[in-house]
Amino acid sequence: MVKSVIIVSLFLEFLDQTIITTAIPVIAQDFATNPIDLKFGLTSYYLALVLVIPASGWIGDRFGARRVFLLAMLLFMLGSLLCGLSNSVSSLVAARFVQGIGGALLVPVGRIIILRDVTQAQMITTLSWLSLPAVFGPMLGPLVGGVITTYVHWPWIFWINLPIGFVALVLACIFLKDTQREAPVEFDFRGYAIISAGLTLIVSGCALFMHGTLSSTLGLVSCISGLLTLAAYPRYCRHRSNSLLDAALLYLPTFRKSLLGGIPFRVANGSVPFLLPIFFQTGLGFTPFQSGVLVFASGTAAMLMNSRIAGLLQYFGFRELLAINGVICALFLAILPITIQTMTFFWMIPFLFIFGLFRSIQYSCITALAYADVNLKQMSSATSIISISHPVSNAVGVSLGTICLELAILSRPGSHIPVAADFSYAFLLIGLIGLASALTFFKLARDAGRQMTGHIQKKGGA
Repeated sequence: MVKSVIIVSLFLEFLDQTIITTAIPVIAQDFATNPIDLKFGLTSYYLALVLVIPASGWIGDRFGARRVFLLAMLLFMLGSLLCGLSNSVSSLVAARFVQGIGGALLVPVGRIIILRDVTQAQMITTLSWLSLPAVFGPMLGPLVGGVITTYVHWPWIFWINLPIGFVALVLACIFLKDTQREAPVEFDFRGYAIISAGLTLIVSGCALFMHGTLSSTLGLVSCISGLLTLAAYPRYCRHRSNSLLDAALLYLPTFRKSLLGGIPFRVANGSVPFLLPIFFQTGLGFTPFQSGVLVFASGTAAMLMNSRIAGLLQYFGFRELLAINGVICALFLAILPITIQTMTFFWMIPFLFIFGLFRSIQYSCITALAYADVNLKQMSSATSIISISHPVSNAVGVSLGTICLELAILSRPGSHIPVAADFSYAFLLIGLIGLASALTFFKLARDAGRQMTGHIQKKGGA
């Protein structure tokens, strides 16, 4: 029951990252404003995530994970209520920020509650289920948002969280037990300032890429400044005992490879929920509902693969599975628009479902690899770092998808409205980024994470 409550709560948070996308034109019409201005509603949500998640591990340890989880759910529900009541861009942006604060605490604290009581033998299966909301939620968002906006009214894309959140809140009060609180440790304000400033610069830079040449230049400067700021953090906390996030995790080969290979994979695939609906509606002329069904088909595959991840890792090991499956995912991305254009609507569904199977395997295995050598003391920091990588990667992925599509449009004469052929070039560039992720895993040790997977290296292996 505890696992179900946490997974449902995480699902709501990941669903809300993309559910607003299909409703933006309708909301903009009600607010009598430009749809582009509503992009700040997406950005404010991501900003709340990157500002709060770095401190979430310390907050959970200091005040108790159960108490923080319940507070996070209340904040998320309050933000959802205010979003539906918004009548202007500024009120929606503020409400989304409140909602994002709740979501920022829900994800890492919810994971900590589950993972602290999981044995090494149960870790892969548990992490596979915890990865399900991250894969399924963003893909379901456009469908749910499209259906609600078309057949009900846009405030219900936020208000739907209230009854589900209330049930999760009641069950959490009944079944969740508070974890043992850590001895009070002084909060690392300087470390928090470095991390939050770097992440804010990156997310803000990604948002600026949406607005013309000058904004793109400022966006690039902002992103580079953010990366340089984050690069200063390991050196800063090298000799500190109360560092906010444990930089020693970066010296664990499995954790480091999970980040180096996982971030470009998440960036590439973070653009998929953004590009696919535009491709289906603008490039192929499908309705929003048809588009939502096709995007949803890719997400449903995650549920089928979760129970099989442990067996695949036991047979192949992390290196072979992540490297080979990563190449397959990259190829799917590269050929996706070209292949789909030759299919009928009926055959697109199984094609996208198969693509979703491989994506789900990669997501789950990358997350499991990160925890392969993490001890209990490092669990909060590891969970916070992994949780940070999701919204940042998604923000970068959406910006990258926009840039790739605009480059494809500018490379041909004529109208600047995207056509089907433009998406072929955009997805090809996205696929190359996914391939870079796969190549990282070829350098992983053959026995990486063996104590977690139980993988037996075959004779003759290096």
